[in-house]
Amino acid sequence: MIIFKVFLYSKVNTEFVMGNDEEYNYLLALKNQNTELFTRYDSNTGKDVITGYHNWTPVFVYSFLIKYHIPKSLWIALWYAIFLIAFAISVFRFYDLSQIVLNDHRLSWFCTLSYCFYPSVIYFVGGVFLYENMVLPVLIIVIYRLIISIKKGFTTFDYCSLPVIVCASILLRPQLMAFYLLIALAYSLYIVYHRQFILIPLVLATALLTYFCLIPTLKQNEKMFGKRVLSTQSGYEFLQGHNPYAKGSWLGNWRDSTSVIYKYSKANIKNFENLNEWENGEARKKLAMQWIADHPILELNLMVKKMGIYFLPQNFEVLKGYSLWNPINIVFHLLFAGYFILQCVKRKFSFALLLIWIPIVASIGLSLLFFVGYRWHFYAEPFMIICAWLFIQSLCLFYLKRKVG
Repeated sequence: MIIFKVFLYSKVNTEFVMGNDEEYNYLLALKNQNTELFTRYDSNTGKDVITGYHNWTPVFVYSFLIKYHIPKSLWIALWYAIFLIAFAISVFRFYDLSQIVLNDHRLSWFCTLSYCFYPSVIYFVGGVFLYENMVLPVLIIVIYRLIISIKKGFTTFDYCSLPVIVCASILLRPQLMAFYLLIALAYSLYIVYHRQFILIPLVLATALLTYFCLIPTLKQNEKMFGKRVLSTQSGYEFLQGHNPYAKGSWLGNWRDSTSVIYKYSKANIKNFENLNEWENGEARKKLAMQWIADHPILELNLMVKKMGIYFLPQNFEVLKGYSLWNPINIVFHLLFAGYFILQCVKRKFSFALLLIWIPIVASIGLSLLFFVGYRWHFYAEPFMIICAWLFIQSLCLFYLKRKVG
């Protein structure tokens, strides 16, 4: 499997580059290596404008690489190795997680095989240089260790490693903060209710480490915009998801002055051209909230449309074939739907199932809050696979009972 992934990397990434966002961040670091205020070129005004839109942690790292003349190719090679190691570990932990839920070695093996060869895992995301290929395996490992900790506690290695890998995941992909906040909340409530207070320090250590590691980002944006924020991005993305022209998916040309979102923003935001990036984002956020308040029925229809797009059997929009209705996606989406209906009828949940459901709920929540993105859909897919195999198990048990009866 590892050999196959290495072969895939060599075929997909022939130019040996990072994903589009990371190449943008690298160029941003290269352009601003001798300045304190980071700027990007605005094609609409023909000027450089101060930006805090993208995730600062990679930019800081790329600035370090550039300053000390460390080749970008070495960084890419290092991360490909990390992706492979993380994936390999996640395969074993995914099997263990499946075994906890399914309690059947044969079904757990098939479930793990499904994870290994799922379209997004093996190709559409897994074949591209994206940090998702590290943070998803980490998410699987963390959920497994949290479930195990209820009976066995944490090891010394857990106390040393889990805060670090969770923090690294959030630094690389800030949207993971929503996932881990929900996981931490559910886990904390459970251990407090069951008076397992000895497990709390790991949650606190993770939270504190993440906060301290985010301080440079907060200070950088405070220096540029006078606000301690993680990014200026949320307002722009929120408006993308809630406006008269929203389709439920991402609009690639939203920065372009010819796009409907740009024109809509300019027509409805006072002093539009004189606002900095943070002020513009906040104004767009208010505009989106006002549209929701004025058009509740249209907003409800848009939510339904987003859910429909979310469960389309398509994949992340980089490699060929992403827009085709993938038969594997179709099968597992249908099985997951069957499991969801079954759970609504049975209404039986365990703590393990609750943690497995959180990435799915968080992924759908982000899609409804902003728009459907198959990169954060990716975080839910391994756990949807487990749910699909739970439904298969239920069908098998039902068939066996009917046969015996």
